[in-house]
Amino acid sequence: MPRHSMWVVVAALCLPLTLAGCTSSKDATQPLAQSSATTTALQAEDALACDAVGTTISRLTAATAKWSPQTQPFDPQAETEILHFANDLAVEGDQATSEGVQAAVHASALAFADLSTAMSHHDRAMFDTAISRTKVEYAALKQVCSL
Repeated sequence: MPRHSMWVVVAALCLPLTLAGCTSSKDATQPLAQSSATTTALQAEDALACDAVGTTISRLTAATAKWSPQTQPFDPQAETEILHFANDLAVEGDQATSEGVQAAVHASALAFADLSTAMSHHDRAMFDTAISRTKVEYAALKQVCSL
């Protein structure tokens, strides 16, 4: 058998196996249609969670629009809004189904909660660290949720 023909045969045999999910850790007996429906449902739940995150971010942006972290780092109203936002994010993270989305949302929620704590303690060093961490976690969240 010519060399290129052998690769065509190998490819023809491997393609159905790959499409059926035999190369993954899932049960090989699970029907492909069921697997696709499950994947779609999981993606839909993540999309809903990310939409909720986007809405919450918009609300926080509006609520803190007049706050200046440079001149008013410990503003009590901003601190309250940020803590409320962190709590909302934690709830929205629980709605996601994939570990990646859950982790990104929860990391952002924790970073915002830490920022609120730093603000309530009037601790400038803690505040600066929390602001930096919030930026990093929020950037990751934006990437995961395509915000």
